[in-house]
Amino acid sequence: MATEKPNLPAPEEQVSPVAEDVQAAPETAADAVQPELSAPAETQADPAQPRPKRARIKPVAEPVETEADEDEAPANVEVDFSDEDAALAARSAGLELDEATAEEDAAERAAGEESSEDRFAGKSKEELVGLFARMLEEQPVQSIRRDVEAEMQDLGIDPGEEKLSEIVEKRLREEIKRGVQTIQYQVVTLMTTNGQAPFITVFMYLGEARNPQEKADLAIIIEETIRQRYQGVKNEAGVWITPAFPKLIYVLEEDNIRPGTPYYYLTELAAKCTAKRMVPDYISEKKMLELKVDKNGEGHCYTCMGCRSFLTPYVDPETGKPKYYGRFNQGVVTINLVDVALSSGGDFDKFWQLFDERLELCHKALMCRHNRLKGTLSDAAPILWQYGACARLKKGEPIDKLLYDGYSTISLGYAGLYECVKYMTGKSHTDPSATPFALSIMQKMNDKCKEWKTAENIDYSLYGTPLESTTYKFAKCLQKRFGVIEGVTDKGYITNSYHVHVTEKIDAFTKLKFEAQFQHLSPGGAISYVEVPNMQQNLEAVLQVMKFIYDNIIYAELNTKSDYCQVCGWDGEIDIVEEGGKLIWRCPKCGNTDQDKMNVARRTCGYIGTQFWNQGRTQEIKERVLHL
Repeated sequence: MATEKPNLPAPEEQVSPVAEDVQAAPETAADAVQPELSAPAETQADPAQPRPKRARIKPVAEPVETEADEDEAPANVEVDFSDEDAALAARSAGLELDEATAEEDAAERAAGEESSEDRFAGKSKEELVGLFARMLEEQPVQSIRRDVEAEMQDLGIDPGEEKLSEIVEKRLREEIKRGVQTIQYQVVTLMTTNGQAPFITVFMYLGEARNPQEKADLAIIIEETIRQRYQGVKNEAGVWITPAFPKLIYVLEEDNIRPGTPYYYLTELAAKCTAKRMVPDYISEKKMLELKVDKNGEGHCYTCMGCRSFLTPYVDPETGKPKYYGRFNQGVVTINLVDVALSSGGDFDKFWQLFDERLELCHKALMCRHNRLKGTLSDAAPILWQYGACARLKKGEPIDKLLYDGYSTISLGYAGLYECVKYMTGKSHTDPSATPFALSIMQKMNDKCKEWKTAENIDYSLYGTPLESTTYKFAKCLQKRFGVIEGVTDKGYITNSYHVHVTEKIDAFTKLKFEAQFQHLSPGGAISYVEVPNMQQNLEAVLQVMKFIYDNIIYAELNTKSDYCQVCGWDGEIDIVEEGGKLIWRCPKCGNTDQDKMNVARRTCGYIGTQFWNQGRTQEIKERVLHL
């Protein structure tokens, strides 16, 4: 795709999946490459001394195949420079490094041109890398322009500058469209070894752009990505349906949150897409900058891994700069809060005692995960540990140093806060008299993570477990041990993390405001949602919810329905009904119950599910009440 920016060589600057859902995103060139070079000062040529290397602005020629030894690189791609990364960055930007000659310098100055030495003299490492990156950004447009100019010349046409620019812009947009479409279809047609689509998240954040022009370019790509998701993908019958992946996250920020801001049109487009396809989900830059603060006192906005797992703020000790891309999570162990409560019999003293014991059990389990990773050699997964996905370790080097000092995280998960509080107090945790108890449970788990981190130099963090299918397993185990208790174990599921129970009647704004305080106490990751009806004819209401998210909570989403019956063409909501003691999906128009002949998309927990669910999760989906 001509408009994608090829990755500059970036040591340790890409993310890869390890134990938790992780997604990659491009890093800025200035952070990705740290060349150690200084620009040559302008001096008189000394025939006795070799002249310094300098960058000559022309495309690097393709390697010429020769009969030379395979280990010997073709001469026309050899680069000799003071820093390998800088050389690679220069080459990626279309620059060829060679020795300057006095004649070339004299000719350039006689023509009134700025010589390469002048152009790079006195610039810092970051400025030089940024310059290379800008040249790289310009290449796709220049390439398209050259093609159009050649075509016009072959046809004997002089379209004029205005028309030429119009044609180039149209071609560029078409390149972007094809590129985004290719990525989307590659994702939905690929399968992992267990038959699932790869879990990929696209993070759409204008604030990552380094300059106004780059922001404008990024906006074009974001716009096309949202437009194509709104359209959907075709099913077997050729009907446009909602795909599960890639998951889209759109960052709400000052430049796009209100009418009159430069990129508000993107926010309106995102609202339209959410109303139809359930994505994008939304991250508030305002709340992240306020709550995700590093040791330097600086707030940062960055993506989660997968559907909700967040890394904690981290400053690279070598550079003194924040670092998020390239880090990873060592794994999650989840405590069943409902089990702790039921085991206490409602006695608060016993509850806190058992809570301590179960937390230590979780700690031991987390250490099993950690110790299993210790001693792993980089050779086990070179693309992760040697080639820059997570690190650039040497061959045979253990990954151990990446497991400490906050570089990676390890997560204590929790589930069933609602049922836990309900059993211990007799009330929902939304009740003002019960909320303090719920918050004290959250604080206790955070305190334990801090205690373990201080003792072991491992970055433990609290994580709101999504419980995709485990919700059914937990519920069945609780029923087996404690029987059916009304309001606590009488469902085929338990509530995700800190969420308000799916059957509790509460409006969208109150729900988001209430859950925000718990999300802040889940630094390892969490997501909130509101259940809404078909909002395609009420986009203003969607925009109001988005603005509320921006002002009040880090990360949230809107859930709607997006179904299609392949038998009769029904594109409304497909019902969940009970038949023979089992929950099944049935088309309300023709009665079709064959899951192979229907497309159903529902929010599972953070991401969209399209492959149907176990009985517990299906019951939870059926019982969700609307919040708007």
